[in-house]
Amino acid sequence: MAKILASATTRTLSCTILTIFIPLILSLNSTALSQTSKILLSNNTQTPTNNAPVGLKTLWGKWETQGKSGTNLILTFTQDGRLLLALIGTGNNVINLPTLYYHANTTTKPMQIDLRSADNQQTISTIFDFIDNNQLKLQMDNLDSSKSRPSKFADNALILNKLPE
Repeated sequence: MAKILASATTRTLSCTILTIFIPLILSLNSTALSQTSKILLSNNTQTPTNNAPVGLKTLWGKWETQGKSGTNLILTFTQDGRLLLALIGTGNNVINLPTLYYHANTTTKPMQIDLRSADNQQTISTIFDFIDNNQLKLQMDNLDSSKSRPSKFADNALILNKLPE
């Protein structure tokens, strides 16, 4: 049963990753995380490392938030513009979700980030800011590719903690 649920959950997340991935992931029951899946990564160049703004350099790396039932979500912002998503469930079971791509504008307040699917079919525009160098605030609630970018954070914006390299 858990295997069927994990397979169905992974398929559902693949179809709707950009429009509801954060709320859905954080509400997943740890039973749905009993199977490990792998994804292939592809390249996408964003900004050369030596020319990157400080805000973008701060964004690079692994960030973590904890959801219900002890499910952790890890977001990894790479230097080449990929956003890797992984769910860590009870027993350290890992599900790697489909890769997204991001483009960040760190010159605005709050900073802006566009998340797009690998097939370029959907893009979501949202906002983020750093509470400090080790905490990231990311607006992910009520996002839809047909809606405009939010201008302020909702009370339930995600707070992520930077993981050591």
